[in-house]
Amino acid sequence: MIGQTAKNISEDLDLVVYTEAVDDLNPERMRAQNLHIPQYSYFEYLGELSSNSHTIAVAGTHGKTTTTGLIASGFQSAKFDATVVVGSTLKELGGTNFHPGTNEYFLVEACEYRENFDFCIRILGF
Repeated sequence: MIGQTAKNISEDLDLVVYTEAVDDLNPERMRAQNLHIPQYSYFEYLGELSSNSHTIAVAGTHGKTTTTGLIASGFQSAKFDATVVVGSTLKELGGTNFHPGTNEYFLVEACEYRENFDFCIRILGF
Protein backbone atom coordinates (compact mmCIF):
# COMPACT_ATOMS: atom_id res chain seq x y z
CA MET A 1 0.00 0.00 0.00
CA ILE A 2 1.23 3.45 -0.84
CA GLY A 3 0.19 6.46 1.18
CA GLN A 4 -1.92 6.71 4.28
CA THR A 5 -5.63 6.68 3.62
CA ALA A 6 -8.62 5.07 5.29
CA LYS A 7 -9.30 3.24 1.99
CA ASN A 8 -6.30 1.02 2.74
CA ILE A 9 -8.21 -0.60 5.63
CA SER A 10 -10.90 -3.04 4.52
CA GLU A 11 -13.54 -4.69 6.67
CA ASP A 12 -12.09 -8.18 6.11
CA LEU A 13 -8.82 -7.48 7.96
CA ASP A 14 -8.13 -9.59 11.04
CA LEU A 15 -5.78 -7.07 12.64
CA VAL A 16 -3.61 -4.03 12.03
CA VAL A 17 0.05 -3.85 13.04
CA TYR A 18 1.51 -0.34 13.14
CA THR A 19 4.79 1.37 13.89
CA GLU A 20 4.88 3.61 16.94
CA ALA A 21 5.72 6.48 14.60
CA VAL A 22 2.04 6.38 13.57
CA ASP A 23 -0.27 7.99 16.11
CA ASP A 24 -3.93 7.32 16.93
CA LEU A 25 -5.11 10.08 14.56
CA ASN A 26 -3.69 8.33 11.49
CA PRO A 27 -6.56 7.76 9.00
CA GLU A 28 -5.80 4.04 8.69
CA ARG A 29 -5.74 3.53 12.45
CA MET A 30 -8.93 5.57 12.87
CA ARG A 31 -10.69 3.44 10.23
CA ALA A 32 -9.49 0.24 11.92
CA GLN A 33 -10.82 1.53 15.22
CA ASN A 34 -14.19 2.39 13.66
CA LEU A 35 -14.37 -1.14 12.21
CA HIS A 36 -13.38 -2.67 15.58
CA ILE A 37 -10.30 -4.28 14.04
CA PRO A 38 -7.73 -5.15 16.73
CA GLN A 39 -4.57 -3.01 16.55
CA TYR A 40 -1.12 -3.84 17.85
CA SER A 41 2.12 -1.92 17.78
CA TYR A 42 4.89 -3.78 15.96
CA PHE A 43 6.54 -4.82 19.22
CA GLU A 44 3.26 -5.75 20.91
CA TYR A 45 2.60 -8.11 18.02
CA LEU A 46 6.11 -9.52 18.14
CA GLY A 47 5.37 -10.31 21.76
CA GLU A 48 2.19 -12.10 20.67
CA LEU A 49 4.02 -14.05 17.96
CA SER A 50 6.76 -15.11 20.34
CA SER A 51 4.57 -15.77 23.38
CA ASN A 52 4.72 -19.56 23.04
CA SER A 53 8.42 -19.62 22.18
CA HIS A 54 11.72 -19.46 23.98
CA THR A 55 12.71 -15.95 22.92
CA ILE A 56 16.23 -14.68 22.41
CA ALA A 57 16.18 -10.87 22.21
CA VAL A 58 19.11 -8.81 20.94
CA ALA A 59 19.00 -5.21 22.20
CA GLY A 60 21.43 -2.34 22.57
CA THR A 61 22.54 0.94 21.08
CA HIS A 62 24.64 -0.30 18.15
CA GLY A 63 25.08 -3.61 16.35
CA LYS A 64 21.69 -5.23 16.96
CA THR A 65 21.13 -6.18 13.33
CA THR A 66 24.67 -7.46 12.89
CA THR A 67 24.55 -9.46 16.11
CA THR A 68 21.14 -10.92 15.25
CA GLY A 69 22.47 -11.85 11.80
CA LEU A 70 25.53 -13.55 13.30
CA ILE A 71 23.35 -15.57 15.67
CA ALA A 72 20.97 -16.49 12.81
CA SER A 73 23.95 -17.58 10.71
CA GLY A 74 25.23 -19.72 13.57
CA PHE A 75 21.80 -21.28 13.98
CA GLN A 76 21.66 -22.09 10.26
CA SER A 77 25.12 -23.66 10.34
CA ALA A 78 24.05 -25.82 13.28
CA LYS A 79 20.77 -26.78 11.53
CA PHE A 80 18.94 -25.09 14.41
CA ASP A 81 15.79 -23.78 12.72
CA ALA A 82 14.63 -20.89 14.94
CA THR A 83 12.19 -18.21 13.83
CA VAL A 84 14.11 -14.99 13.17
CA VAL A 85 12.78 -11.40 12.99
CA VAL A 86 15.21 -8.56 12.40
CA GLY A 87 14.86 -4.85 11.58
CA SER A 88 16.68 -4.98 8.25
CA THR A 89 17.14 -7.41 5.41
CA LEU A 90 19.93 -9.93 5.89
CA LYS A 91 21.75 -12.10 3.38
CA GLU A 92 21.63 -14.86 6.02
CA LEU A 93 17.84 -14.80 5.63
CA GLY A 94 17.88 -14.80 1.83
CA GLY A 95 17.64 -11.01 1.60
CA THR A 96 14.55 -10.75 3.83
CA ASN A 97 14.05 -9.74 7.46
CA PHE A 98 12.10 -12.84 8.54
CA HIS A 99 12.56 -16.60 8.69
CA PRO A 100 9.70 -18.83 9.91
CA GLY A 101 11.47 -21.49 11.93
CA THR A 102 10.28 -24.96 12.81
CA ASN A 103 11.44 -25.21 16.42
CA GLU A 104 10.34 -23.49 19.62
CA TYR A 105 12.99 -20.74 19.56
CA PHE A 106 12.38 -17.16 18.45
CA LEU A 107 15.32 -14.84 17.73
CA VAL A 108 14.35 -11.18 17.55
CA GLU A 109 16.11 -7.85 17.15
CA ALA A 110 14.56 -6.00 20.06
CA CYS A 111 14.22 -2.27 20.52
CA GLU A 112 14.88 -0.36 23.71
CA TYR A 113 12.78 2.62 22.54
CA ARG A 114 9.95 3.07 25.04
CA GLU A 115 11.12 -0.23 26.56
CA ASN A 116 9.56 -2.13 23.66
CA PHE A 117 11.75 -5.13 24.35
CA ASP A 118 9.56 -5.79 27.41
CA PHE A 119 6.95 -7.21 25.03
CA CYS A 120 9.34 -10.04 24.19
CA ILE A 121 9.50 -12.50 27.06
CA ARG A 122 13.16 -13.47 26.94
CA ILE A 123 15.22 -16.37 28.13
CA LEU A 124 18.46 -14.82 26.91
CA GLY A 125 19.35 -11.23 26.10
CA PHE A 126 22.39 -9.72 24.37
